[in-house]
Amino acid sequence: MHLFVVLSACVVDRGEGVYIENKTDETLAVFDDGTQRNVVAPGDTASYVILEFEGTMTFTVKTLVGRELASRTFTWDEIREEDGIRIIAGE
Repeated sequence: MHLFVVLSACVVDRGEGVYIENKTDETLAVFDDGTQRNVVAPGDTASYVILEFEGTMTFTVKTLVGRELASRTFTWDEIREEDGIRIIAGE
């Protein structure tokens, strides 16, 4: 299996959106700054909204057994410029 994870853009009126698409055959957990926000089954999608913050925020995708697939740190300005975060995990 090849793993491809993209962290990029999506729009929400209040705050900024985090959209997750799981194209893998494993259930994935999505974290921001170490706090688990979503569990996404294979072939499923999920989303949530983050509000403005200071400093940086790190988004991480892991399998349920704790194997890290991707991690990226953003500032609020970077997230606003991209109109949110888009996480696509899969082949």
